[in-house]
Amino acid sequence: MDIIQQMPELTDHELLADFARTGSEEAFGALVTRYVNLVYSTALRATGNAHHAEEITQAVFVILARKAATFSSRIVLSGWLYQTTRFTAANFMKAEIRRQQREQEAYMQSTLNDPGSETWQQIAPLLEDAMGRLGETDRNAVVLRFFENKSAAESAAILNLTEAATHKRMNRALDKLRKMFSKHGVTSTTSIIAGAISAHSIQMTPAGVSHSVMAVAAAKGAAVGASVATLIQGASKLMAWTKAKTAIAVTVGALVAGTTALLLTQISSKPDLTALQGTWTGQESGVSGMATIVVNGSTLEFRGADPTEWYKATFSLHGNTTPKQALITIDASPEPAYVGRTTRVIYKVEGDTFTVAGNEPGDPSLPTSFDAPTARKFVLKKQSAATTPILTASTLETASGNTISPSLEPKNGESIPGWGDVINPDGDCAFALVGEKLTVQLPGSDHAWVPETQRTNAPRVLQEVTGPFDVQVKVTQHFTTTGAKTLLTGRNPYQDAGLLLWMDDRNNLKLAPAQAGRGGKSFRYFNLEFRHEGEKGEIPLPKEAIGLLRAKTFYLRFQIHKDQTTASVSGDGEKWFSATLPAEGRPEKMQVGLMAENNTTSPMTVDFEEFSLKAQ
Repeated sequence: MDIIQQMPELTDHELLADFARTGSEEAFGALVTRYVNLVYSTALRATGNAHHAEEITQAVFVILARKAATFSSRIVLSGWLYQTTRFTAANFMKAEIRRQQREQEAYMQSTLNDPGSETWQQIAPLLEDAMGRLGETDRNAVVLRFFENKSAAESAAILNLTEAATHKRMNRALDKLRKMFSKHGVTSTTSIIAGAISAHSIQMTPAGVSHSVMAVAAAKGAAVGASVATLIQGASKLMAWTKAKTAIAVTVGALVAGTTALLLTQISSKPDLTALQGTWTGQESGVSGMATIVVNGSTLEFRGADPTEWYKATFSLHGNTTPKQALITIDASPEPAYVGRTTRVIYKVEGDTFTVAGNEPGDPSLPTSFDAPTARKFVLKKQSAATTPILTASTLETASGNTISPSLEPKNGESIPGWGDVINPDGDCAFALVGEKLTVQLPGSDHAWVPETQRTNAPRVLQEVTGPFDVQVKVTQHFTTTGAKTLLTGRNPYQDAGLLLWMDDRNNLKLAPAQAGRGGKSFRYFNLEFRHEGEKGEIPLPKEAIGLLRAKTFYLRFQIHKDQTTASVSGDGEKWFSATLPAEGRPEKMQVGLMAENNTTSPMTVDFEEFSLKAQ
């Protein structure tokens, strides 16, 4: 074992390649040491019998040894071992099901007696079946993070995803497991389920098992007993059939992709393709925030509620199935692992409502229904071409993701009591008041506040004020600059929303949390920008304010007093970070209120709340 301990720097695939090339027992032994507990625990949970679990463990590592030379570097080995153990145990259970069930129940009762294992006792008999229903990448994420207890950074590196995307995928996978468990009467939260899996899913393999596994597997099963040989044969057949089904699905996808031009010619006159053209906005089930799909011919651009999730793709429709299906091939995405992958979705178009459900890119399976627990479901509304996107009583969604019915939808020049007059220069932005919340939505077109270049078509709500005053507002934003394209040559994608103090085009002051894109990534900052006699300048806020930028909600305040102007930001409306400006040259009468900017192709939504204007 000393030699094995000297090899920790080698990756799984380096060890496999060494074994496949040289037959190195040390390399294979290192792999057994890494993963024998995972395989044995999974087998023991499936059978409830230590002897059978040991035989299944031997069989799994024999299969690994035989297939070592065929492994792609994209395969996550722990995920493959977990799935192979499931297949091997499933084949075994067909013959042993009745006795196995009794022994499994006895095993669970004898090994899970601590009070903290109640959730585990409920989910353990369901876990392998539920894990099998996850897509490959979701299953690998759960195995890496909660079976192997790897960090998010380690899991992200193995999955070839960003850490943020890995967090999102793990959370989504846990929620799918929670929904599947709930159908069996298990009421729990994703955090409790994650804790139970982390604490109980892996157990130490009994002494001697590792050595017997190494000896048998390294020889590729040449001297295994009859029972293990039977397991290997049955599992290999099951895996081959599963792989064949996947290959068939992928082949069909390739054939469809290879004949895209023909298919598009055939469906170009179909009502669905025509009906889908344009911009659709709506919400993913169980997720706050607005998602957008823009369809142009046979291409689409998807942007999720999380601004870091987007992709561009080509698609083809298959409307002769029930429900109707579409094949989507991803052409561009911030996640390199997604590019070139396909996903199959089911959809329906009913008037101005587009409902679509699909699994993760690269998963060849098709959702069994729109409400399948493993699928992501979106319900979207079509936006009017003249005012894309537009807020109406039936389609309005706030920046926090709540669908609401507005009590007032003011137009350009109309007044909002307590807020001010609406200024909507291009007539394509939407305003809606619900209670004390004002939601403003900007389409994916240029709306800016740059008076020196005569670009002042940013939507605003302003009212006239006289003398010293304090103005304050709470702002919740849904920025979408990540991956978005700017409409202005030589400029980065940019969005902001906040307070505006306006004297005239040459003299004004803006305070707004802003997000700009650069190199496919985005960064946030507070933009405290002033213009004095036509000259533009920026004033920094205290460095401590930077920590607030992790949130989506901010409090903004102007204090316009006799001798100075103070601009402040806060995360909770209690603790403020401020910068001061001189008051010279300020007229007696001014206008103050709200504004928003967007120079990208992506729509943007912002909520304003708790607006107050007080004379001093």
